[in-house]
Amino acid sequence: MLALGFAAACSAPLVGVLAEGKDIQGTCPKGQLLASDVRLDASGTFVAADISGEIESVLRDVAARTAVCGGHLRVSAFSGSSAGTVTLFDEELVLHGATENSRFRRIPGVQDHVVDEVSKNYGNFEGLGGGSDIVGQFRLADEYVRQLGEKYALNEVIVTDGLQNDVVNVEAARNRAEAKAMAHRVSAPDLSGAEVAITGLGNRNGAKPSSKQVETVVAFYTALCARMKVASCLPSTEYVSKSAR
Repeated sequence: MLALGFAAACSAPLVGVLAEGKDIQGTCPKGQLLASDVRLDASGTFVAADISGEIESVLRDVAARTAVCGGHLRVSAFSGSSAGTVTLFDEELVLHGATENSRFRRIPGVQDHVVDEVSKNYGNFEGLGGGSDIVGQFRLADEYVRQLGEKYALNEVIVTDGLQNDVVNVEAARNRAEAKAMAHRVSAPDLSGAEVAITGLGNRNGAKPSSKQVETVVAFYTALCARMKVASCLPSTEYVSKSAR
């Protein structure tokens, strides 16, 4: 009976942060560290009063994955140009501990650190205003991962309403075909091997776009991802964790 009880205890499912760590571990790139890059749209149509809600959920998820897989996390806010970009967080994330379980137990602390720092720095500006150059953020992401080096794999997350209005006006596309054509008129970097998530699409401040308009926005970013040759692309209205995709 003792032997059976011991076996049952050993086969019991992991719970809480230990289970989370195991799930995340299964999403880590093979032989590479993560270059996680979270970009927050701070233009007039999307800027939030603070990072609570969707932004915080994104930060906690990306921070946990970056720490478990090992890598670097940068968080920034942007508006209409690369000049209108503010860095809110920029650190290497590491989980210290002699065992896997001890390391996984440090995940909440790392998440709190990232959220606290981003929240503090986000509160230091009142939004960048102006238009949105979302496409331009991919060029900056390319520069970011190149600076870190070949041992890093890009994990790009852009939190935005998706309403690109610099160079092309995505909102003006009348259907998916026009949106795809727009995606072929902008300059796009080669992000081969990168993971890309563009979340918050259509969730702008004020009057909300129709479902058809959201579909055209999704079509634009899907076509843009194909041009950039990314390994995975998820344009969505709400963020989905990598381990749940």
